[in-house]
Amino acid sequence: MRLHGLYQQDTRRLTFYPTCWLDNSTTWNPASLGAGESTSVVINFTDAKMGDFVWASLSTDAQNLSLNAIVSSTSDVTCVLINGTSAVVNLGDSTLYTRIFKK
Repeated sequence: MRLHGLYQQDTRRLTFYPTCWLDNSTTWNPASLGAGESTSVVINFTDAKMGDFVWASLSTDAQNLSLNAIVSSTSDVTCVLINGTSAVVNLGDSTLYTRIFKK
């Protein structure tokens, strides 16, 4: 996990705000999904709090699946992969990237 921040400079000093966003990644091999099915994974994400904004992406072609992510509890992010197509989809191994923007 990497912590990023923002520098703001005024006439007297340079101030660092370290809690703008947090990055995390993990390997995920979601189950084969039939039409209308979904699967999820919970990632421990230190400093995540309810109400923070979350982005998620995969390192592989999502094949028209929908990926959603939320802070589901303090220090936990839940990512849900939904198959809205009419076909069975198996993504195989991929890297799941998540980014939290602190509120």
